[in-house]
Amino acid sequence: MFLGERGWLVVELLAALKKYFGFTDFRPGQREVIEAVQAGNNVLAVMPTGQGKSLCYQLPALMSSGVTVVVSPLVALMKDQVDSLRTRNLHQATTLNSQISREEQVKRLNGIRRGEHKLIYVAPERLRNHSFNELLLGLPLELLVVDEAHCISQWGHDFRPDYLNLGEFMRQLSKQPRVLALTATATPRVQEDILQQLGIPDAVRVVASSDRPNLQLAVRQLTDSQAKLVLLEDLFTVKEGSGIIYAATRRDTEMVAHHLTTRLNLRAAAYHAGMAPEQRSTVQEAFINGAITVVVATNAFGMGIDKQDIRFVIHFSLPACLEAYYQEVGRAGRDGKPAQCLLLYNAQDRALQEWMINNDSLTREHLVIFWQAYARGLQNHRAVINTAELVAAGLDENRLRLVVGALERHGVLSLSERNAGMLELVSGAKEMVPGVAQAVLLESQRRLNERRNKLATLVNWVHTSRCRRRMLLAYFGEKIRQTPPSCCDNCFRAGIGVETTSHEPLEILRCVQQLPREVGRKKLTAILRGTKEKSLIERDYHLLPAFGKIKNRSGKALLAMVDRLL
Repeated sequence: MFLGERGWLVVELLAALKKYFGFTDFRPGQREVIEAVQAGNNVLAVMPTGQGKSLCYQLPALMSSGVTVVVSPLVALMKDQVDSLRTRNLHQATTLNSQISREEQVKRLNGIRRGEHKLIYVAPERLRNHSFNELLLGLPLELLVVDEAHCISQWGHDFRPDYLNLGEFMRQLSKQPRVLALTATATPRVQEDILQQLGIPDAVRVVASSDRPNLQLAVRQLTDSQAKLVLLEDLFTVKEGSGIIYAATRRDTEMVAHHLTTRLNLRAAAYHAGMAPEQRSTVQEAFINGAITVVVATNAFGMGIDKQDIRFVIHFSLPACLEAYYQEVGRAGRDGKPAQCLLLYNAQDRALQEWMINNDSLTREHLVIFWQAYARGLQNHRAVINTAELVAAGLDENRLRLVVGALERHGVLSLSERNAGMLELVSGAKEMVPGVAQAVLLESQRRLNERRNKLATLVNWVHTSRCRRRMLLAYFGEKIRQTPPSCCDNCFRAGIGVETTSHEPLEILRCVQQLPREVGRKKLTAILRGTKEKSLIERDYHLLPAFGKIKNRSGKALLAMVDRLL
């Protein structure tokens, strides 16, 4: 039987899959990505969390005679993947990151020089290190993997300025490697931006369906954080298995974890960036091994964590956008079995996210703080800046990254080195180039508006009475193929495939039209229910034709309808 070139490639891939990983077949999307890479193409792969993206570059790396560099944003992800490979007696992988001792880094660098490692995991900032780049120039670099590729897009949900250096790094290479960009969540607009930023507009795209039918999606709207804690108590009287609870702040992670351990005797722990690296590593290992059943964490936890049996993901706080939400709930049910995804919401959650968005924007004052420090340290076209001084002056670490990234994109300066609290910058400019400051501020404002729009879209999704899965997939440019038995809370209430109709939304809008002045949500609800409150009577609201038009609804149900209309 004549197989043809592609047929023999499939046979070869299956043989390698069995040899290195012991698997007999690929998961959906994996083979398509690997075939495209092996055929010499640049590739953008959008695959849902839990689909096995790491194998899409690990297998080509192990089959290759050259070197593969994996750019990844998280130390935990790198360590977990290298450890996982070593458990399979695959010792060709290593990682370089800031948490490794100087002696160990030298040892690993020497191993790379001797050709002992075919798979090298690095953080994006490592590619700014001149000595490391010179080392790579002497290696047969065949594949550059950009993991969590949405981080390179300002329109993505987790933009990281250090990723923008990837384009400059690739331009330094005498021979261009193939590029494989991977992400779990990217709208069509973000996909285009990833390809543009990486300079691979003609890359092969493999976009797998992001639908996870085994995940049941639900939202509960509550009055405050205390009501959320009460609901958690009710849930954990019946809920079994391990899971993740996401919270927006470090304080909330510790508060919820303390509540679970002291009130419910659960094996729970907090996880956030304020903890020491060894503490975070201990919590992570305990969760993977089952010593801890619930981790209460900020949004970084879970990326690259290979735990198949997570039975629930609960959002104690509102995430920043639908991309973040879907990536986080995607960590549940990787074994294909049913898993619960519950988002707890109150109005204060949106205010917190809006505050976080505003706190992440750049102002003229931030540019002045940076430029003054830069000008003071500028000698012979180089400037060395103490980052602690910038933080003390009001320019925090995240905004500093945004400023440096923006000025690099406009060609004002370039970041040469970043070590232990110091920045070394290269530039010939003594004064800010005319118009650049304004351009940087305009970029920041556009990004601010984009994040606000994403937050508004998420809040609309929270309040919808339609199928949550259908809306979520539509956001990512997909259509639902088959409605699963346990789809979402709205489908469960309405009955699968049943559309509900009501005259009540029109009554609410008529009431708004009749109002002589603006009122708040709760007062509008009281008018519609015909509540005989003194404040309503004094202002003649009881004389409105809409007064008492929706008496049969509870205040809570009617308020939810008002929120959906908003």
